[in-house]
Amino acid sequence: MNMELKKRIYNAQCIGNVEPIEYMTPYPSIRSVIEGQIIKFSDKVIFQDLKITNSMFYSFIQQTSNWL
Repeated sequence: MNMELKKRIYNAQCIGNVEPIEYMTPYPSIRSVIEGQIIKFSDKVIFQDLKITNSMFYSFIQQTSNWL
């Protein structure tokens, strides 16, 4: 590979001044990922027969985890 192509690939992998050798995580924990999805899809029904939405299901999970 020539140097110009390597430089272009390297620049494409950089985000702002963050080099591609640094690990970037958009969420600090799995809980943050789940909460983000709950916010995004809160009104989506996941159990049709029980009419439970994503936010209701998450609330049930939180209640259960607090009980445990």
